[in-house]
Amino acid sequence: MSMLKAITFDLFGTLVDGGYPDVEIILQELVEDTGIPLRVKKILQTWNQVLFQVRSDGKFRTLRDLDMEVLPKVFEMMNIDADPEVYVDRLFQRFKMAKPYPEVAHVMRSLDGIPRALVSDADRSMVEPVLKNLGIDFDAVVYSEEVQCYKPDPRIFNAALEQLGISPKDGIHVGDVTKLDVIGAANAGMSSYWVNRDGATAIKCKPSHQGEDLTPLVDIVLG
Repeated sequence: MSMLKAITFDLFGTLVDGGYPDVEIILQELVEDTGIPLRVKKILQTWNQVLFQVRSDGKFRTLRDLDMEVLPKVFEMMNIDADPEVYVDRLFQRFKMAKPYPEVAHVMRSLDGIPRALVSDADRSMVEPVLKNLGIDFDAVVYSEEVQCYKPDPRIFNAALEQLGISPKDGIHVGDVTKLDVIGAANAGMSSYWVNRDGATAIKCKPSHQGEDLTPLVDIVLG
């Protein structure tokens, strides 16, 4: 029988679509709008490199503030003549339109009665419209901007566990990004469930459980 007493969930890529795919969509729009002879993957690679450099100073920024700092640098480096704010606005508008995956409603109903929290790196302004459309209640919602850190920092998980009144060993975190969700759960002393929708291979970490969607989580939690 399962000893798990609570669940923490990631949002984008776990409960709802969107997130990283939205970034590629917006970059494709940029290429089409400007006619620049650049591949989306190359722009994304540069974006990630600059993002890593900016975040290396240890200063917390909201995701929107990060993008507004990073994208102008990317445009300058790649000689892209466009207004970065236009594309940041488009990106965040897409985030707010995220839809739940098909199995989510059934899984969450099956897990009713188990304390659950949302743990998200996304800004409150991004998450709240999505939660309203999702129609699922959480006992706690923890945003990165509230605790001033991002996953895999254990503090964001600990904040959720504290609100639920649960010790780490009694909780399981559910997410789709191994370097953030699986490693973050381990850092906090929790077990993990990796939502591996793309059939990828975990690198540098070992999730406690995994599945191609959320469906197996019910048996894992309820035993």
